[in-house]
Order: sequence, then C-alpha cells, then structure tokens
Amino acid sequence: MIKVVVAASEMAPFVKTGGLADVSGALPKYINRDKFEVIAVIPYYSSIKSDSSEIEYIGTFSVPDSGASVKCGLFKTTVQGSSVPLYLLRYGPYFDRGGIYGEEGADYDDNDRRFSFFCRGLLEMCRAIGFVPDLIHCNDWQTGLIPVFLKTLYSGDLLFSSTSTLFTIHNLAFHGSFDPERIISITGLPWSVYSMYGAEFYGGFSFLKSGLYFADYISTVSRRYSEEIQSEEYGMGLQGLLRSRRGTLTGIVNGVDYHVWDPETDQMISANYSCDDIDKKRVNTEELCRECVLEYKKGVPVIGMITRLTEQKGIDLVAGIIDRLMMKDVRFVLLGTGDEYYHSLFSALKEKYSGRFHVTLGFDEKFSHRIYAGSDIFLMPSRFEPCGLGQIISLRYGTIPVARETGGLADTITDYGPADKPDACGTGFLFKEYSSDAFYECVERSLEVYRDNGKWRGVMSNAMKADFSWRSSAIEYEKIYRKLCVTSEGIS
Repeated sequence: MIKVVVAASEMAPFVKTGGLADVSGALPKYINRDKFEVIAVIPYYSSIKSDSSEIEYIGTFSVPDSGASVKCGLFKTTVQGSSVPLYLLRYGPYFDRGGIYGEEGADYDDNDRRFSFFCRGLLEMCRAIGFVPDLIHCNDWQTGLIPVFLKTLYSGDLLFSSTSTLFTIHNLAFHGSFDPERIISITGLPWSVYSMYGAEFYGGFSFLKSGLYFADYISTVSRRYSEEIQSEEYGMGLQGLLRSRRGTLTGIVNGVDYHVWDPETDQMISANYSCDDIDKKRVNTEELCRECVLEYKKGVPVIGMITRLTEQKGIDLVAGIIDRLMMKDVRFVLLGTGDEYYHSLFSALKEKYSGRFHVTLGFDEKFSHRIYAGSDIFLMPSRFEPCGLGQIISLRYGTIPVARETGGLADTITDYGPADKPDACGTGFLFKEYSSDAFYECVERSLEVYRDNGKWRGVMSNAMKADFSWRSSAIEYEKIYRKLCVTSEGIS
C-alpha cells in the first residue's frame, strides 16, 4: 500500500483563506483507501477552535530551528467527513497569531521562519509517529521547502530513502520570497540550493521556486493553466523553469465536494431543487432578493458574484461595465472583500442603485450558498484563474457562469456560442479579450439567451448535469502517486 502525506498550510473547515483549503479538505477523502494510506498535516493555528472537532493531544517532538532544537506539539483529528487522519503541528511562537499569513493587509515578517518550521516539522513528525511516506504531496509555497530538505539535509536518512514529492501549484502569483541569508541561517540548508538552478529568484530565496525545482513532479489545478504558466504572459518569471519541466508537469481540475455543494440537499438555501424540478430554484431567487432588499420581478435576472475584490479576479472589468449593466432591468448581488478602492466603489453603487444592487463586504459561507442558489447568472471575468471553484459550484446550482476563457474557467465551461449559432451542449458564456467591452458583450449575450425561456432552461440543464466531482480528480492524482512510488510490483 502506498503511503501518502498531504501537506498544506490550510484546510477547510478548520482554517480557510482561499481555494487551497477546499482542495486539501476534500482530496484526501476521495483517494482510494484500499490502495493508499493517506494522512494530512497542517499547522495548528490558534484560530482553530478545539470545539470545532474532537482534537486529540498526542505529545511533543523535536524540530530543528535556527540551530536549536525546539519542542513542537502534535495533535490529531480527522479530515472532516472521513476517517483520514489529520495531524496538526502546534508551536505557539509561530502559530498562535490573530491571522494565518498576516493581519490588517500585511504579511507577517517571519513567514519564512513559520513555514520553514512547518516543512521541517512535518518531516520530523513522520519520524515521531513512525510513518514512512512513499510520497509527500506538497501544496503551494508554504510547503516548498519539503522537497529541498529531502534532497539535501535528509538525503541520507533511511526513513525517507524512497520518498518522492509532488508539488501542486494553486496560484503561481504567490512566491513566498525571502532574504536568502536569513533562510540559510534558519534552516541550515547548504548555500548550493540558492542559485538560478534552485531557490534563487531575482535576489530572493523563493519557497515556490524551490518546490518547482526540487520536487519530483509538478501539478497545477487545470489543464489550461498548466499550459498558460509556461508562457511569458502567465509564467510570473518562472516560465523558463516550467517549460524545462513540461515532461513532469500536468494539470488536474479541482473537484467540488457535492456533499456540501448540491442544491438537492443543501440545508443553507430556502428551497431544495434538482435538474428534474428546476422551477423550485425560483423560490431561492425570491428569498435572495428579499434578504438583500432588492425588488423582485419575475423574468428579471439576478446576477451574482462571489469574489475577492482584486484585479486578478477581473473586478476592474466589472467596475468598467457596471453603470451600463445597471441601465438594464437586472438585479446585482455581490459578496466579497479586497482592495479598499473597490470597497468604496461598490458601497457607493449600492446607494446609487438602491433596490437593484446589493453588496456585502466580507465573506459569509451561508450567504454564499444562497447567492449560488438564488442567482440566474454568475460572473467570473478573471484576468487569470488557475482553476476556480465558483464557476463549478454555480454550474451545479443551475446558475449560469459568464467568464473569461482562461485557466480552469476554459476547462470547465462549455461556451454556448453566439446567440444566432447556439451550442446545444453549452453550459455558460465565455469571452477571450481582457477588456470591458468584450466582457459586456458576453454578458449581453447571456441576457439575450435568458429572455428565451426554452433555451435558458436547456443551458441550466446542461450546467446541472456537468460532473466535477472530487472522485474524478482523485483518480488523476492517484495515477501520479503510482507513477512516483516504488511498490512491491515495481514502479506503477
């Protein structure tokens, strides 16, 4: 049986700032337990409440840190909704904080210490519990030093002599770049790892580049994104390295946990519905309008958006078309948080278009379910999107995505096509050029189809039948795990 460690800096529902938490909280549950023994590991932040799950204290173990040996607390629970063991590493000086990566918009200035400790601590934890991993599945820059440690300080350690690494990029935009002298001092790594053929990135020590360079295999969260990041436009300065590794780079679309996101069983929405009784969705639209103090009118579309208010998510395009859009008879509901400029802009729009425009600044899990269920159209005009979960969730709820044709959006949405040449298999509406005009034309195209009830119901039916379950994605990860791991039958 292949032994796998899934390493991440966050995991839903214990701690979450983005899509990484959803992936790490779902994937381990769907790996075939007959073929793989899986454990997961995250830091034990003070924001993780012990009453959120039964968390058992195991003991302490030693972790090298800045030339000393410190005691790290080890706790154990299970990945929610499964029997997969979840280990939590607790070290108060690094993880008892008000935030996860920072506070009040600023990163902690010791994130290099915090996450190098987590990487080293994970390896020492394996020793402490006697778990001999065949593969460690690393996720994003916070785990980027694990492959480096294995290839250097632990290269002669018999416990890890057969351990391979998979490094998954969830967003190439976040590098985790720090002062090299400090990293070498903290970790005890040899200076040889700090070179253009290693961790060096424009004068910094990049945890992300370390993972990309030293890992045995690389994956990212959609096929299209795996191709895009090898280009100048999307490569974030790492396109050369990624092109050199194209033979060990693949893209696997994230799944969605349909135990959580399914309008037929969702307890957070006003009325359950399915593809077979799709008219019940209208109850959710009426209730969403009531909750947001919007005037409900039958036949008037509700446009929803759940996003970070940043330009990566195309929020500048939304700002560029919003006045033109609100001249039409539509309702608009926005949930998100991000740049202060957009906080002010959308708050002003709520006053300007009272009764037709609603914004909630922040994040509310229950409210997000109601937006997915109650909206007719869902906007995702991202500048780039490694995978995206919003469009996959909206498909399940029969809420039709209007999105830019990039990354995972292109992989998961089938364009309905121009209104005069409709695609009977379409599940949404896509545009290519990153411009307000192209985006607006795409929204108009969706509204034109919306006005034809028969066509719109066909798109809704297509969307709700699309399958992006985690089991499908897990099978693809299992193929990589087998490829990398030496088993009793040889290399699978």
